[in-house]
Formats: sequence, structure tokens, C-alpha cells
Amino acid sequence: MSTQMKIVVMCCLSFSLLTAGCAGVSNSLVGNKVSSGPVVKVEQGGPDVGTWQTFNVVTDYNYSLTGDSFEISGAAVLGQSNQMMYERIIDLRVFLFLLDSDYRVLQGFPVARSLTGEIDEKLTFKLTLKAPPGMTAFSFGYDGHLSDDFNSMSFFLLPLNK
Repeated sequence: MSTQMKIVVMCCLSFSLLTAGCAGVSNSLVGNKVSSGPVVKVEQGGPDVGTWQTFNVVTDYNYSLTGDSFEISGAAVLGQSNQMMYERIIDLRVFLFLLDSDYRVLQGFPVARSLTGEIDEKLTFKLTLKAPPGMTAFSFGYDGHLSDDFNSMSFFLLPLNK
């Protein structure tokens, strides 16, 4: 996929996710497969703690699953390389995706968004959700835009594969 096409897709997805609000992410992502980025398998009980990490974003989380009640909290920050290379966050949004055994999206939720623009901002979240039938795992995703006085960078990790 060309760089221009990726930018168009990211802009369309960003708009879709923005207009979805807290009710969930765009229906266009439901059914898509998480094929890049870590996936966390969920077990009954808890709490369970861990770190979900990519080059761009690191998310520490704590979750528990009791029956169909899924509670998750945590904090996301930019990866160290981005913090060293850029001066500010123009926008950064973090999403939670609840997955089935094939890592397909059952539901998705925006969980955190940059509010200060500080490059080392910690984006915290806490949610209590009803786990959808068939949920066996979760993953995070993000889209963001960083800048300094001379450069800017857009990046994203979302489940785009059907």
C-alpha cells in the first residue's frame, strides 16, 4: 500500500473512530483480525498485570475477568524513541479491542486520549465492561501525530485486516 493510501486510510479511520465516541469504535473494525501488535489471552479471575508494547506505544495494564464482567485499567505512554525524537504530541488516541479465539475484533473502545500534548504524557484509563460472548483475548491499538520544530510523524496500529 502506498504512503498516500495509508494516510487516506488513517484519516478515514481517525474520523470514524472520533465520531464513534465512547460507545465504541467504528463498526468497520468489528470482525477484522489483529495481525500485528501483541495479543493478551484472557483468563477468568485476576487481577492479572502485564505490559503491551510496540515501538510507538507502551501500555501497562491490570485486568480481571469475573463471569462476564471485564475490568481493565492502565496507562499508555509513547515509546522511548519517539520521546527522544519529538517534542510534543499533536494527538494520540489509544483503543482497546476485545477479541475472539481467532483474534477477530468483537468490540472496540476508545480508552485514552492525549490532553496535554506533553511528549511524556501518561494516558490513564479504567473501564468496566460486559465481556462479549466468545471473548478470549484483548489487544490495544492507537493512532497519533507527533511533531517538533522541523518534523512531524503520523502513526497508527489498528486491526485493518479482514
